[in-house]
Amino acid sequence: MIAMNVNDLLCVGVESIVLVDYLAVREPHERVFEEIAKGLYEGAKQAGIAIVGGDRVMPDLINGFDLAGTAIGIAEKGNVITGEGIRPGDAVLGIASFGIHSNGLTLARKLLIPKYGLDYGYEGKKL
Repeated sequence: MIAMNVNDLLCVGVESIVLVDYLAVREPHERVFEEIAKGLYEGAKQAGIAIVGGDRVMPDLINGFDLAGTAIGIAEKGNVITGEGIRPGDAVLGIASFGIHSNGLTLARKLLIPKYGLDYGYEGKKL
């Protein structure tokens, strides 16, 4: 979640500085929260950003599990990449990936879950 937010800003020339997260679950699971917190901390550390707050446990609004975040960044005025300068004949660079990332996970889930009968859950319990 952190990488997707930071990468979205980076792609337009913006440096991420902070992230606000949102974690909603029907029932709190201490170990799940602990593992998510570890992942968020490591992601923030790698991205060089701070996590400045967020919401937790909302049993009346969610049936399952939801984690989201919003990154805020800074850029020099006029240096945001808008795509206005793209012209026919410009080069497009592609960089090989070492695995499935961000939106590719949605496609992977749609293909693999029905084929293999996988389910989301924690220790055999559906969240």
